[in-house]
Amino acid sequence: MSLALAACSSSEEPVGRRTTAVPVSPTPRATPLPEVSPVAQLGSEDRPLTLAFVLPIDDRDTQTAAAANDLETWLLGELGVTVSVTFVNNDSEALRAICSETEDASPTAAWVSAFTVMAAESACGAEPVMGIVRGTGTRAAVGTAVELVGRAGLAALDALRGQAICRVAGEDDLSTWIYPTLLLTGAGVNPFTDMPAPREYESAADVVRAIYDGDCPAAALPPDVYDDALDDLESSLTGVSREQIEAAFTILRPAGDPAPPRGASWSGYDTNVIPYDALVFPPSSVLPNELREQIVAALSEHAESRDGRDLLDTVLDASAVIAVDAGDFGAFRAVVNQANWDMTFAG
Repeated sequence: MSLALAACSSSEEPVGRRTTAVPVSPTPRATPLPEVSPVAQLGSEDRPLTLAFVLPIDDRDTQTAAAANDLETWLLGELGVTVSVTFVNNDSEALRAICSETEDASPTAAWVSAFTVMAAESACGAEPVMGIVRGTGTRAAVGTAVELVGRAGLAALDALRGQAICRVAGEDDLSTWIYPTLLLTGAGVNPFTDMPAPREYESAADVVRAIYDGDCPAAALPPDVYDDALDDLESSLTGVSREQIEAAFTILRPAGDPAPPRGASWSGYDTNVIPYDALVFPPSSVLPNELREQIVAALSEHAESRDGRDLLDTVLDASAVIAVDAGDFGAFRAVVNQANWDMTFAG
């Protein structure tokens, strides 16, 4: 019995002491990483550069398609890279393409309105590089000049609060409504809450006559249109001199000079000029500066060729192109920023 008790006690663990079994684990094996396809080289057939033009599908035809193909061929020959020339329906589509940040996407440059230039700058740091000229000789212009005309005695834009400005029915809303809306907003007047809906007239002559008669407080008109309307008003009045007629009006915001650059003296788009369409490139982090400069040079040369002139005329409604940069939009940008315009709107 003593021997049995001794045997049992020797198999017990001392108080406070335990042993833990360590499980046997297999030797871990290396797991291969998934294969990552290399990103195609920029400008290759698999990852071409994209140059987009805003042209609704109803306006596209065999002539515009041929112009696009000619430009692709030209750029391939000049740059040795593949450029896909394409069309989008509106500025919103163009803005999304310009600011796409997908690593393996094809960088997109696009010709867009001046308002979309501002939106692209704000959204992704895009930069304007080329602008267009319309007209020739003394009538050549880089944008639409806008003059805000009011009746005599109207000293400031905020005096228009509570009054309905006038415009020509069916005319370009950019110059007759959208741009003056920005000016008014910048002056502290909300055109949608502080003013009635604008009154519409059949012609600029009718608008100017309404201001003269006191039926309308103000309107936005291109300066040459305003001058022609004054001529019409003068011919309709008897015994009233031109000086007396002009004294019945005040220029609330004078139009800028829309003339294109002549030499090195051009300082960008003038105040109260809405720039015509511009070519916008994604930021240099997406499209290298060296390649950007090569593309701009090739596009400038192409614009001087016969095929290039066809493209300008049929797609951009332009007579020439000019080199521009972000600084050239300073006056226009100031109007947009002062109005605190919603940059999500792309037109």
